[in-house]
Amino acid sequence: MSTISAAIDNAVDYGKEQAFAMALPANVAEWSDNFIAAGRNYGVSPWLLAGICYQESLGGSALTPQGPSGTGDFSKRTPGRNYGNGYVVGSTGMPEDGKGWGRGLMQLDWGAQYPWCQNNPWQDPQTNINKAAQVLQSCINFFQASGNPLGVNIDSWRMNGLASANVQGWASKYGLDPTSLGPFTDPRPLSGNDLAVAALAAYNAGTSGVLQALAAGLPADAPTAGNTYASRIAGKVAAWLSTFG
Repeated sequence: MSTISAAIDNAVDYGKEQAFAMALPANVAEWSDNFIAAGRNYGVSPWLLAGICYQESLGGSALTPQGPSGTGDFSKRTPGRNYGNGYVVGSTGMPEDGKGWGRGLMQLDWGAQYPWCQNNPWQDPQTNINKAAQVLQSCINFFQASGNPLGVNIDSWRMNGLASANVQGWASKYGLDPTSLGPFTDPRPLSGNDLAVAALAAYNAGTSGVLQALAAGLPADAPTAGNTYASRIAGKVAAWLSTFG
């Protein structure tokens, strides 16, 4: 995997903002000022924010309708699924407003980020990217923290963005012994490329699933969508960094 450790250090030389925008594809470069502003305000790398935006929405061009007010992820979810934040999936398996689960440029999840999505203008590019920066920063902080001295037990996973408690099935898929699921040594704190990749994976799959995967000796991407979410972003960001003057 190409290294993106340079991107974890909060930025861009802010004296090279124009070069940053030029390194990005046009559909993402449109929001370069927003990535830089969020990076400054929330202490995360604009490169990583741009990578998430590319992966999640192609800068909004992959959404319905296209643009920052569009939504994505129209797959039905299990009715009754409880996110533990006041939101429970209704009988239709879709958000009650008829839109997709992913909201705006950074595809903030209506269920996982409820009630924020309900009470904030997620259609506004800066607001959407700012919230994504906060989520990413919380993921970075989680994996920078000291590990739990009691270790990590495997008790649940998030497969392809959906909650799953089928530990046996997960273990079979990845070659783990379902009768020996911990405690494993907590791999934290992470740094450099490992930290960046873990944080990106957790943006998609949550910190718990990524931590459990790493503790079990599996890639950070194991619980992410397609099992390749973070590596795809890392590849893009590394390519962009290589052209940055």
